[in-house]
Amino acid sequence: MNLDGRVAVTGDDLGQIKVIDVGNCKVVFQASISSRDDQRKVAITHLCSRGASDNFVICTSDGAVHQLLNFRDVATVPGNLKGGTVGIGELDERRALFCSPAGEVFFLQDEKLIPSSMKVGNNVQCMQTSRHERILSVAGKEHELELWDLQHEKSTFRAKNVASDELGLRVPVDNRCIAFASEKDTRIVAVGTGLGRLRLYDTR
Repeated sequence: MNLDGRVAVTGDDLGQIKVIDVGNCKVVFQASISSRDDQRKVAITHLCSRGASDNFVICTSDGAVHQLLNFRDVATVPGNLKGGTVGIGELDERRALFCSPAGEVFFLQDEKLIPSSMKVGNNVQCMQTSRHERILSVAGKEHELELWDLQHEKSTFRAKNVASDELGLRVPVDNRCIAFASEKDTRIVAVGTGLGRLRLYDTR
């Protein structure tokens, strides 16, 4: 399917996947994802492209992983992400990474879910990866920003909590989203908190 790159892929809380030709403002592919156990509708929680290909990785609320293949078909990957995932990270066109709220890391490779020996901490609420530097960043509830080297499976940076407020009270840690300042430079990291604050970290 040649759409000249002007494509949007959407997923909703009823399990509907749509591929939209933005140039012509029309839906060119649509599919519905159901639970494998009882065929109930399941919410689509995360979407991620597979490099420059026409393939996407899809996570649903029941912990299942699916693939949108060439904007034509949806295939279910064997296995399950027990406990769900807080995000999908694209590593290259063959591999993707998932992290559970409990800090368990999984890889999707050769159409299989492979558990990793990495454990990146508890109460994870958000994650981000860099395909250029093989870095995984995680943060969450009472879990400060932490960067992991995926090649060596070790932590390379952990942020400290901010100073107490003007009343001397401890500021709660509730990190909700992460973004690198640049895809090719993971040294500057932005974190959004549940209190609506944006924090910038220089990890050098």
